[in-house]
Amino acid sequence: MIKMSTTKKERFVRLALVFSFLFLLGMVHIKKEAQTQAVELCVEKSQPYVFIASHIPKSDIREVELQANKPSGKTNKKIVQKENEQKVPRREGKRPYKKNATPRQQEIIDYAWDLTGCSDFIYTIESENANWNPGEVSKRNRNGSYDYGICQLCTKWHYNFIYTEEFQDWKAQVRYCWGVYQDARRRGILKTTFYGREKLNRSKKNFYWK
Repeated sequence: MIKMSTTKKERFVRLALVFSFLFLLGMVHIKKEAQTQAVELCVEKSQPYVFIASHIPKSDIREVELQANKPSGKTNKKIVQKENEQKVPRREGKRPYKKNATPRQQEIIDYAWDLTGCSDFIYTIESENANWNPGEVSKRNRNGSYDYGICQLCTKWHYNFIYTEEFQDWKAQVRYCWGVYQDARRRGILKTTFYGREKLNRSKKNFYWK
């Protein structure tokens, strides 16, 4: 049996710890690389909003699933909220008009309304970009990305659309934003897709209907 001195044992333990740490670090890096490749593959296949909220912890979704399966005689508020978000609110017979809007702003609003008939979509864009400016560019985000256009699309997730000639057409922007909105509503992640929705109640006051 080989005997090791105390000093050699300590060195061996330290080396083992270092190698273990490097191995774990490598596994984390491989996982991140795989996620990045998945996003890039999705972009190549023109599926930009499948990964919009891929950064959201799955534990949040799992929590809703657990709450749904929990036996209780009380109404589950989380499930009711998610079901309400999946319903597209509409106003029949009336149209939205932005207070003190310029003719160009109202033209875009009219197009968005004719396309969708969804009041909540109108309020969402108002919350994201109150100027309804197709050329709006945000300040630099913490992750180095920027938000562009009518509904402030993030370059991290939508660069395959932002950096095209089609993006210069504001009508194409509205159609694309409507697709993003529908996908987020269907998945119950509107608040994390459009952070401007925190101002939704204030945005509603900027419109009248007739």
